[in-house]
Amino acid sequence: MNGVKCNYTLADLERFRNEDGAINLDLLSLDVKEENREKMGSQDREKFWIEFSDGNKALVKVNNLPERKTYGYYAELLGPYFTRQVGLEHARNDLVIYKGNKGILSNSILKEDEELFSLASFLDEDEEELENVDSFFSSTMTDLFTTCTKLMKKLKEEGMTKDEIWEVLRDFQKQMVYDMYVLAEDRHPENVSLIRNKKTGKIKLSTIYDSEDTLVLDRPVDAIQKLTNSLNFDYIKEITSKACPRIVIAPESEDYTLEDVYKNTFAHYIDDDEIGDFAFLC
Repeated sequence: MNGVKCNYTLADLERFRNEDGAINLDLLSLDVKEENREKMGSQDREKFWIEFSDGNKALVKVNNLPERKTYGYYAELLGPYFTRQVGLEHARNDLVIYKGNKGILSNSILKEDEELFSLASFLDEDEEELENVDSFFSSTMTDLFTTCTKLMKKLKEEGMTKDEIWEVLRDFQKQMVYDMYVLAEDRHPENVSLIRNKKTGKIKLSTIYDSEDTLVLDRPVDAIQKLTNSLNFDYIKEITSKACPRIVIAPESEDYTLEDVYKNTFAHYIDDDEIGDFAFLC
């Protein structure tokens, strides 16, 4: 990452927090260039790295498209709170203002000797190839069995022991179960990552990040306002019915709904005692 240089420390940002609790980055006079922009993920928003004078790094994400206004930044703020309740880790996020729009400042989850790579890149597959592993699936879903099989094989090739491989797989399954509870809709293979220690070579599942598409807070602002104003349970079911995990097990029948996919995938996870206990905790 090549972040825009900032003359302040990360802690100094408290000086720029407004009465609404947001850090106003417009007061920092940041000179953001194309080279500072994050290349992974969606490119239809402001998304760039800042390098602070104390060595800390953070990613700024701001949705400045009027047609895509959501409350996704609140989902990002709630993510660390919810994961902490169930023993998972989440990137630390803060509310910011940039170019007059609300967004998120997300602290880097990497230590000095670590490198991050997506699940898709680790498996030497592009996301489209992973998504089309079975004719049951639409272009937005990935087969869980195929993904886990490839992951185990790749970790073994990296020289990891059986116990180390199972630790990664357990953490992966727990993250997937947690995502089902918070109605995560964007945890595809490019949005699940692994971290390698460059000194030891050991690989682990990364801390959870990028949670804006959870808790249905990625819905348009007017839809969320309608939901909170009416608390109509039929409407709640309507706006949550399309929330479905992206790494799944489809039912054997070709005539299935998203709800069937959700139930089938969840049933697979809780068949394991440890994951079932974790699901109960969630």
